Amino acid sequence: MFDTLIPKPVVAKPAGGSFAISDSTRIAIEPASDELRPLGQLLAEYLRPSTGAELALATEEDALVRRLCFPSQAASSRWARRATS
Repeated sequence: MFDTLIPKPVVAKPAGGSFAISDSTRIAIEPASDELRPLGQLLAEYLRPSTGAELALATEEDALVRRLCFPSQAASSRWARRATS
């Protein structure tokens, strides 16, 4: 089931439930990774026709998203400092 994902996850377990993609959905990339920004934007463009959502990349204001997606970086990052101040 997960063999077609790139990068292939080390561990993945199917679970029940679902999620909806909407205009409030954000695409999270590593905060210090400028080279990933174009890929995040490409993903947003790819998903737009099938979802109708205008997806955006997570911003500084999305500090909670950053902490949840990149916990190892959050402790020392400016994202975490803004979220706790």
